[in-house]
Amino acid sequence: MPLYVVPIPNDLQITEPQEVCIGSPFTVGISGEDQLSGTWTTPTGTFVGADLYTAEASLADGGSYTVAASIGACLGDTLTTTVTVLVPQPLYLGADTVFCDGSTFAITLPEGFTDPVWTTGSTANVIVVTEAGVYTVKAYDAQGCEVFGAISLQLIDCDLLMPNVMTPNGDGVNDVWSLAPGPFVSSTMTVFNRFGSIVWEGDPSRNGFRGLNSNTLEPLSDGVYYFVLRLQRTADRQDEHKGYFQLTR
Repeated sequence: MPLYVVPIPNDLQITEPQEVCIGSPFTVGISGEDQLSGTWTTPTGTFVGADLYTAEASLADGGSYTVAASIGACLGDTLTTTVTVLVPQPLYLGADTVFCDGSTFAITLPEGFTDPVWTTGSTANVIVVTEAGVYTVKAYDAQGCEVFGAISLQLIDCDLLMPNVMTPNGDGVNDVWSLAPGPFVSSTMTVFNRFGSIVWEGDPSRNGFRGLNSNTLEPLSDGVYYFVLRLQRTADRQDEHKGYFQLTR
């Protein structure tokens, strides 16, 4: 009758990730001679086999892993290691919000996060958007854990504040007819006197109307003036507004 000699397992190593993020798969195993097996004592119970695979790490998986290695009935060394389960840092892009139709909104990756990939395809730390929607990003926190963040944006129509009175007398109050930055890329305004003649043309969001004739640079007389204001909302969208204002010095 043949006699089979089974070696005692030696020169063994335990393989494991010392750190693993919640939700990530990981394997703890033993390497060395062929036909190795082991009896594992882990934070979540006892298992038998050369490798112990966990599909999704949880906090319960963190702790000490001990294995008694064997080949058949022959026991070898007992090895111990520790697995630390990391809690990914929340990636907060800000509260869901609204912004003016025709304007832009910047979404910024918070400090401490790296390697972003946005749903727009961008890999920049800041993206500038012009449309409503849910924008998500995949990135890595300072521990190296993969994390996700999202923000929902809605567009609203924003009313422009267009002055109807100006008093260009140099007192610092209502001296200039101008537009504050708003939901537009650029603006063009044409001002007419009561006879329908053009007395001023320009971009009131950059250089406001100061009550001077743009051709002669002479002060305009008191009275009612009419305007046509064109707002370039986007590259292919322009709005037109008409109105009047009273000029009094």
